[in-house]
Amino acid sequence: MDMDMSGMDMGGMDMGMGGMDMGSGVPSLFYLQQVYWAMVGAVIAAFFLVNVYTKVLCWQRYLNSFCSHAALIEAELTVIAGGDRPPQPQHDHPLRSP
Repeated sequence: MDMDMSGMDMGGMDMGMGGMDMGSGVPSLFYLQQVYWAMVGAVIAAFFLVNVYTKVLCWQRYLNSFCSHAALIEAELTVIAGGDRPPQPQHDHPLRSP
């Protein structure tokens, strides 16, 4: 049995990742790679925006806690100093409850 391979040409097997023909209507691998990285970037951007939002919310609550503590301390000092009634807090925001 003589296996002569001299007639077989392997020149047609030289394909890169982008050179593969996926058929009609099927997106190329480079396009799928771009879509993948676009999705990864969108998820990272969404988490970044949520992180920035929580930092701003935390900062607002932190500053608001100082304001409310200062009002409580002022009310306690007024009562200790002999005042009959602590001052009523002034609410600058119409939706914030007393």
